[in-house]
Amino acid sequence: MPCMSNQYHFLAPISFRPDFSGDATASALADLLIPGDIMDRVLERYCRQLDERFRVFVSTSPAPQWAPGLRVTEEIRLQYEIYLPVSEIKIAISALCKRASHYSPSFDLTPIFPALSWPDFLERLQPFNSPFNPAALIKQLSTCEELRHPFLATLFIPKRFGGGFCRYPVQSEFLYGWLGDQKDRLAGKISVLDV
Repeated sequence: MPCMSNQYHFLAPISFRPDFSGDATASALADLLIPGDIMDRVLERYCRQLDERFRVFVSTSPAPQWAPGLRVTEEIRLQYEIYLPVSEIKIAISALCKRASHYSPSFDLTPIFPALSWPDFLERLQPFNSPFNPAALIKQLSTCEELRHPFLATLFIPKRFGGGFCRYPVQSEFLYGWLGDQKDRLAGKISVLDV
């Protein structure tokens, strides 16, 4: 029976330095997202259906048109759901997201998809500036990559879920102070990936 050694051999630590340059970001996005105009027959069909729904809604519903700051009541939700059901809009937006990605995105964890109505959905998209007409939104996002990227970021990395760098200002201030005080003792021996 061969003798087993109890010695462990460790690899040298791997150093990772994040690259936030425009080229690195563009390369990472190219791995995730499909560039250019992604409008296809499926998205065109959804746009026609939603355009018709929206036309009927605008011509018959007494509910106010959504704008940032609108207080969405149960009555407003009901009016929207009668004429402009959010379930149909979510299906179209899901199709757009799938068409825009090299992967199959999961909508379960987004804070936007559980929205009860179209105005709730739009409110959760803030600060992304979207048109009130869902068909117009899908047309814009399908044909304009520069609008689609911020929309997808707002959808999947919302600011309130850590998408911003200033989420914990008091904790950040403490860490900057502590690391500053320790710089002589820790010189070259500490790397911070995430805080």
